[in-house]
Amino acid sequence: TKYSDMFHGSIIEGVTIFFLLILWCGGIGIITSTSRDLAVDCEGTIRDPNLYYFSWASFILCFVIFMTYLRSVHVFDPGEIGKTSILYHD
Repeated sequence: TKYSDMFHGSIIEGVTIFFLLILWCGGIGIITSTSRDLAVDCEGTIRDPNLYYFSWASFILCFVIFMTYLRSVHVFDPGEIGKTSILYHD
């Protein structure tokens, strides 16, 4: 618990999650590229469904974790986007 308290909500956690998100952005491009023939063949059909779908699932979950981190440190809340506008009236 000593280390989890030091890591949870810290800048180290945010940078780590952001780094993983950037890696998955590149990974999705490489894995789903038709020229690389990894998960999708040159005709555009899915050759390896596990690699294809779990890569997308990992990317989406990493994005969700990053948004949860931003919400936990009160930097950004997607639900508050429209409420900060000048045109928004209660």
